[in-house]
Amino acid sequence: MAPGQDNTLEVDAAELGQAKHLSFTVDLNDLADCSIFIVTVPRPIDEHKRPNLIPLLKASETIGKVLKRGDTVIYESTVYPGATEEDCVPVLEKVSRLVFN
Repeated sequence: MAPGQDNTLEVDAAELGQAKHLSFTVDLNDLADCSIFIVTVPRPIDEHKRPNLIPLLKASETIGKVLKRGDTVIYESTVYPGATEEDCVPVLEKVSRLVFN
């Protein structure tokens, strides 16, 4: 999927094009000045209906590289209860060397 395309079909290309403050990047340096991070990655399941958290954990790892004291991370992905605290926060803490709350 190319940047700027919504494969969920919730937003069409014209509507996305009107979002003047929305940008896409593959450059980690572009995230360094951000203070709010919203994670919206897919959470696929395997053949045994177990969640595959790799996209979520990789996103947490990426954010952890630029996370600063006072920043906010919001997880909008479909995860099971406790996944943020049990799976994502430890990754953020390890990579950023910060402590949650």
